[in-house]
Amino acid sequence: MNKSLTYILSVILYVVFAQACITFSPDHSAQNTNRDIKITKAWKRKISIPFELINNLVVVPLRINDSDTLHFVLDTGVGRMLITELPEDKELAIKYTRNVKLSGLGDDEPVVALFSSGNTIVMDGVAGDSLDVVVMLEDVFNLSSFMGREINGLIGYDIFKNFIVEINYTHKKLYFHDPDLYAEKYAKKKRSRRWTKIDIEIENRKPYLNTWFVQKDSTIIQANLLIDSGASHAIALYPSSNDSIFIPAKRLYSYLGTGLSGDIYGEIGRAERMGFGEITIENPVVYYPEEEGIHRAILENNRNGSIGSDLLKRFKLFINYEDSTILVKPNNKFKQDFNYNMAGIEVGTPIPNLPIYVVSRVRKGSPADIAGILVDDIITEINFKKAHLLDLGQIYENFQDQDGKKITMVIRRNDDETRKFVFRLKDKTR
Repeated sequence: MNKSLTYILSVILYVVFAQACITFSPDHSAQNTNRDIKITKAWKRKISIPFELINNLVVVPLRINDSDTLHFVLDTGVGRMLITELPEDKELAIKYTRNVKLSGLGDDEPVVALFSSGNTIVMDGVAGDSLDVVVMLEDVFNLSSFMGREINGLIGYDIFKNFIVEINYTHKKLYFHDPDLYAEKYAKKKRSRRWTKIDIEIENRKPYLNTWFVQKDSTIIQANLLIDSGASHAIALYPSSNDSIFIPAKRLYSYLGTGLSGDIYGEIGRAERMGFGEITIENPVVYYPEEEGIHRAILENNRNGSIGSDLLKRFKLFINYEDSTILVKPNNKFKQDFNYNMAGIEVGTPIPNLPIYVVSRVRKGSPADIAGILVDDIITEINFKKAHLLDLGQIYENFQDQDGKKITMVIRRNDDETRKFVFRLKDKTR
């Protein structure tokens, strides 16, 4: 192939649950003072970057080389910057180096991608060069459909190794602090009673922390969990990683999402409580994926599962890879109930940034299935609100509301047939 590669990917339909669990040769060194990305204004100690919060995920704008503005999910679960798709009207010139194989959640075979080095990245107030980029030749995640807007990829370790990253989910702001200039203030925050300090471990460019769970059978277990800001769920536990992990009697079998290596299925239930440091979480929803979907992940750092953004969004966070710590402080979402998609339907957008909502999956036996909702139905109205006036997150909020809530949907089927469906949400985990 030529040294310069022009890469174009088309947007593809579908839905995603988890992000890449990419396997490269291990890199056990988190503390690297060689900054690949730096604040571009010498007098600035930190840079503030607004973000979009979509389906619990943080989306940030950036440019790679001479590209137009792209949109990436800030994902602690991905080791290298990953380009998943580009729309047809955008091009990106990169230097091709070699082919690589990526493997992750799901039970399909690894996928082939292109590895490129020596790339530049620019965000508002920060820039870097000599960065590695992995380019997927096939969009297996379908992030744009899942998010309801154009999403071009995932970025994680490159940001977190270069800055102390502050995430304010309430104000939808990221703050990139210079680790050297902010070291004294960070040390002061660690001593403050307002913040809870949590020790983490960086393995293969990803952060892990030790947690405890009181399960529904009253047993107590310890679990090593990946901190995964690119996953929209709250908690996942892998039963095959620890014989003591208990799947509760009140549960339901469901499609849990799509990983790098295929679809993931398993049980949805609850734990009595879980915690880390001085933090205790009551009655969280827990995903229990089948072994076929997560066997590669179990091999990573003796991993027992993950913490996703439905839990992380309940805190104000400082993430410091160099110090191997995070600081957490509960925000106004901390005491909100944990819920899941009780309606039993997955929805995507065939054209990113256009509010056209199409049913992509229907869980057998779910309230929506019993009511008669079918795959490919187009949602035109939900609870007396026109669907085109809502974003995808607002659509899903209706499916994740309180047990017993009445859902009224108007759908269009076969282009010219309009029907009305009424059903009530049913929480099978309580």
